[in-house]
Amino acid sequence: PVSAVVNQEYRIALILPFASKGRRKNLSEVMLDYAAGFKMGLKKLEAEGLKCKLYVFDNDKDSAYIDVILKHPDMPKMDLIVGPIYDEDVAKTNAFCAKFGITLVNPLRYFDNKNSNHTMINFFPSDAQQMKAVAKKLVMKYPKHVFYVAKDITVGSENLAKSAREELKLANVT
Repeated sequence: PVSAVVNQEYRIALILPFASKGRRKNLSEVMLDYAAGFKMGLKKLEAEGLKCKLYVFDNDKDSAYIDVILKHPDMPKMDLIVGPIYDEDVAKTNAFCAKFGITLVNPLRYFDNKNSNHTMINFFPSDAQQMKAVAKKLVMKYPKHVFYVAKDITVGSENLAKSAREELKLANVT
């Protein structure tokens, strides 16, 4: 239970592209579903005693939106920021959170936080980590099989193939 939490109200900002103007309609639906699930989780925690004030911001891919959101007078007082999802916006929000000591949760993709020393939580592992996990599971499931790693000519593909080959070598598969 949350009863051990200090008796204070936590301020949480949720920054997602709900309207997704001019983009795929499905993205808006996914973001609305994510927000609904997030709110349900908060309600469950509140029922156990956690006090939260949720601020919801609609963010689009245009970087001007995140600048306006980060200038909101309550943003420096947040305890937690969840989102945004676009790389440039995550980088700006990451710098903002580092400046004000706010924990940032990157909800939908991996962001490399090596340039900051503040707390950032990536909800999803990097593609390389995912590739290693897939290779490991394949070896466990099919220990007598021979695996070939295919790639295209892009750097990203080479890096993922390298991750898979490294994991296969660790499992003594050649």
